Amino acid sequence: TNGLNRLFRSRRVLSYSYPFAYYMFGDDLFKNEMTKEVSEIKQNLFEDQQQQLESNVEKLSMCLEEPFNDYDEDKIKDVRMQMITMSGIVDNLCKKMYECIENDLLGSLQKSIHIIAPYKSKGVEKA
Repeated sequence: TNGLNRLFRSRRVLSYSYPFAYYMFGDDLFKNEMTKEVSEIKQNLFEDQQQQLESNVEKLSMCLEEPFNDYDEDKIKDVRMQMITMSGIVDNLCKKMYECIENDLLGSLQKSIHIIAPYKSKGVEKA
């Protein structure tokens, strides 16, 4: 269930990253905040982070879809270890994407009037 929760959270992070990218790079909202060249560099950085996360989320999803009923005990252990590894990688990539947004993209804006909720590995903290 840990891998499944990580998959849900990382897919949510990805789903929020697309509208963020649209407003950050495809809209006129920040056009006066940075030059076209700087915007392109930051867009490439962000899209690289996004692509890495997409790729690894898909790998985690594939691990979770394995037909465990057909496997012997050793194969189940191998897939479980692969799932644990992929969960850690995906969590790290989510953190890196949040840091990229906070520090490299929004942190460099002149107006710098942004607030982004910090990424939590275990999800949202309950009140």
